[in-house]
Amino acid sequence: YFQLVAWKWNEQAAMPSFKKTETTSSKEKGVTIYYTAQCPFAVGILEELRKVAEAKGVPFHAYRLTTREAAQNAPVIWTTFGLFYQGEFITHEIMSANKFEKWLTELLTHQKPRQPQ
Repeated sequence: YFQLVAWKWNEQAAMPSFKKTETTSSKEKGVTIYYTAQCPFAVGILEELRKVAEAKGVPFHAYRLTTREAAQNAPVIWTTFGLFYQGEFITHEIMSANKFEKWLTELLTHQKPRQPQ
């Protein structure tokens, strides 16, 4: 749902584009989050989200992207925060622990990933 808009100054130049990747999913089971320190809230909330997931018996993985290469090869375009469940992309929304717990509870009850409301 991202759209790249560009105003070309040089008509001979290549058109800008998002890097083409083979994957838009994570290989990890449970909850996987890719993030950068661009937003301090994204970094600060991770431990709370980890505690919620672990309390529900859900594996939790968080990967901080610290280099340009890591960000360009991440399975998400917007690397500030990307949440996956069972390898499927769920959202870029940085959730509070309460919202995450509600979403995870609903998910485990219904066993089908949905975008948080």
